[in-house]
Amino acid sequence: MTTETNSLLKQRLVGALILAALAVVFWPIIFVTPPERSPIVLPDVAPKPVVSDEPISMPDFDKAAVEANTPRLPDQSALQQAADVVTALDNAVEESTSEEASELPVSDEEQTALAEAAEKVGAASPQAPAKAEPVIDRPKESGKLTDDNLHAVLWVLQVASVGTEARAKDVVKKLQADGHKAFYKQAKSGSKTIYRIQIGPKTTQKALDSIKATVDKQLKVKSVVLRYEQ
Repeated sequence: MTTETNSLLKQRLVGALILAALAVVFWPIIFVTPPERSPIVLPDVAPKPVVSDEPISMPDFDKAAVEANTPRLPDQSALQQAADVVTALDNAVEESTSEEASELPVSDEEQTALAEAAEKVGAASPQAPAKAEPVIDRPKESGKLTDDNLHAVLWVLQVASVGTEARAKDVVKKLQADGHKAFYKQAKSGSKTIYRIQIGPKTTQKALDSIKATVDKQLKVKSVVLRYEQ
């Protein structure tokens, strides 16, 4: 009898505790009015900024001082001029034309007349000295990809220099058809405009030497290895 009474008492105590807990949880939800909150006020949107469309003026700086302190590539103007002379495609065409004319058949009478005329011209005027071909010393290769001024060291093979852009395009097109990475660029040689046709650039001179012989025979010139200048 006592055990049953204690069990019933425990059950009632547990039930009372559960009801008390439920009352604590739900009493504020059901019977307490929540406080009124003020509405959220957003700030006004900033006006659209006015952007001026006037061009920006160049800053004031000493251009001469900046250029004086700017690292430059080694001067190869003399080498470039010599390369323009050696690879002049117009001169090569004239030489090949004269060689073809010398191979034409000539009769004995014509040979005698030409010899007599040559003797008379030689006696009347001294023979003009042959034009010396420029001596070109190839730039030395250090094996590094950059120089002391951190400029990239690249090499090109100048295969020709011509006087018209149309001819430069024709030569470049022919070289590209043969698988060469050829291009041309305009330059000034004295008062004349010339077009330099080059192959490359390559990171080593050896890569250009492998195609130099083929290009020289094809264009009848002496191509020249130069340092690439953008």
